[in-house]
Amino acid sequence: MKKCAVIVGYRESELSAYREQLRSLFLDALELRSLLVGAPEPGAASVLEGADLALFPSYEAFERCCPGGPRPRHILFAERTLSREGFARLAALEGRGELLLFDETRAMAERMVEALRRMGYAGPSLAPAARGDDAAGRTALLLGAGFPAPRGASRLVDLGEAFLDVSSVIDIGIRLDLDPFFHRQSIQNSYRELETANRGLADILGKMNRCEGSLDIILRAVDAGVLSVDAEGLVSSCNDQAALLLGKRPADILGVPASEAFPRIPFRAALETKTPIVDRLETIGGREIGYSIGPILHSGILYGAVAVLSGKGERGAQHRLDARELSKGHRARYAFEDLVAESEAMRRCRDIAKRTAASASSVLVCGESGTGKEVVAQAIHNASGRRARNFVAVNCGALPESLLESELFGYEEGAFTGARKGGKPGLFELAHHGTLFLDEMGGMPPSIQTRLLRVLEEREVMRLGSDRVIGVDIRVIAASNRDLRSMIAEGTFREDLYYRLNVLPIYIPPLRERPEDLFPLIERFQKQFGISFELEPEARALLLAHDWPGNARELRNYVEYIASLGIARVGAGDLPRIEGPSPRPRPLPSPEARAFASGGAGGEEEKAKTRFILEELEAAFERQLRLGRRSLYQAAKERHLYLSEQEIRSALKRLEEEGLVAIKPGKGGTRITRLGQEALAESRRSR
Repeated sequence: MKKCAVIVGYRESELSAYREQLRSLFLDALELRSLLVGAPEPGAASVLEGADLALFPSYEAFERCCPGGPRPRHILFAERTLSREGFARLAALEGRGELLLFDETRAMAERMVEALRRMGYAGPSLAPAARGDDAAGRTALLLGAGFPAPRGASRLVDLGEAFLDVSSVIDIGIRLDLDPFFHRQSIQNSYRELETANRGLADILGKMNRCEGSLDIILRAVDAGVLSVDAEGLVSSCNDQAALLLGKRPADILGVPASEAFPRIPFRAALETKTPIVDRLETIGGREIGYSIGPILHSGILYGAVAVLSGKGERGAQHRLDARELSKGHRARYAFEDLVAESEAMRRCRDIAKRTAASASSVLVCGESGTGKEVVAQAIHNASGRRARNFVAVNCGALPESLLESELFGYEEGAFTGARKGGKPGLFELAHHGTLFLDEMGGMPPSIQTRLLRVLEEREVMRLGSDRVIGVDIRVIAASNRDLRSMIAEGTFREDLYYRLNVLPIYIPPLRERPEDLFPLIERFQKQFGISFELEPEARALLLAHDWPGNARELRNYVEYIASLGIARVGAGDLPRIEGPSPRPRPLPSPEARAFASGGAGGEEEKAKTRFILEELEAAFERQLRLGRRSLYQAAKERHLYLSEQEIRSALKRLEEEGLVAIKPGKGGTRITRLGQEALAESRRSR
């Protein structure tokens, strides 16, 4: 809706100058009315009625036009200036004696004289005079050819029509909330030929104009639509690409609430949470639009938000968007809200993962296949300060050694036969300022483990075929479903790399150990497939009895199978390949486990003490803790079991030699290994 402003003046030439000036600045965003002081028709009341703002040349004009009738919401008194040509005429009047500046009222003349002094006028004495005063043989300065010549003047000098100073124009725009419609280039052009009494404001406008000019060039050049809102959610800018994608004209949406103009783009959520919304797809106007929204924050103050848009029909932008949507890296889709954690074990796992998000240290996520290690890794990334950057994932066990090396570290042109022209950045470079997720670490070849260790220690990477070192700022989250400690004992995994990765360990329990999560997971998968079904009691019992060797991944396949049946009530006979309890095949115990279970060397008391140590370490392992000798000593004392610290030291050393525990140097504590857990379980079964 247009705002209405009334311009009040004493002469038609004065009003005409103001009208042209404001129209050039505000274009068609402002309805302008004119009112001559003292004019009988139309009456001042009818012109002022319904106006949002009135601009008066003097207080005398205000009293004459508004003796008691309707008044606009905003009343302003004009600050005026001269053209540069008029100011040059004034400056040329050296040696002319006293000069009289004539205006409609003495107050108006006094304000103009003050303004000219602020503009830098330092010539002969300059005095104010009102319409009707006698010039008494002095030089009379007139503001416009339409101003009546005073009596007795020795000389008449026309300084030209006065114009509104930049401060008055800015005041009008702010009072009427027209700042989104400010064409600063227009302001700059308008005031290039005018003098201004406000030098500081003029300098600011000049700098704003230069910045806006550069920004306008950037917005026109980028291969994407750019749309921004202010802190109140009002659209403040829209480049041509965004207007084309959204089917809107910029003039129709500037200053309009984004929630009304684009209800499917969640600007309000970005402003309220002050967090980015990255790589979303939405159907707008019958076409799919990809967008990311980032809040504009400085020193903790929210100034608005900006959205970058891309359309499915744009080949370059769509290629980038599909790469994020379809590839396994570059984008993290999951958050901690996506983790089903009804069980105590999974809640503990989630809480530990949440705490690691605030850190920059490396994380090692362990768990069986299908437990959701990458979901946890993505949730950590999205809760961290790196969430606006890339999440790059690579399966270290799925690629051959030569390909994995080039993918991780990149290569230069000509590094090997078939190398891409111009070379290729590696995943470390793509993850700069973001997160690199190394899945299936147990499958990484030893030669690449060495290079990876160096990158983690130096935070520098060198492409294949290059002698140039590239600094990278990354956070590494690694995952493995294999016992890396056992691999260290076998010599297939570097121990120093293990300790570099295992700074923040996270263990995801298998689904069979957290049955409380089974049915909530089924409900989650139903939502993903867009289906709804009810499980009969027999079916629920069979699902609970199943061992789920494939964990959540296997369960998702079951739900997908049921979805394909299209049935509302699922009975036992509808479940795939489940006829009764399916105990998980138990591998043959290792020689160490069998030796420990059979008793091995030593008396019963010594065996009991050793078993106690392993049981305490197992309980600590479930709580993601390591125990030191002192903690084991206190635990034994509470159980009324006499164990000296020396005995504990000797027992731990022996257990480490057998591969049943891992002792971290210094005060790092001790943890039970997978082999130690197996030995303890075999001991319980044999008792």
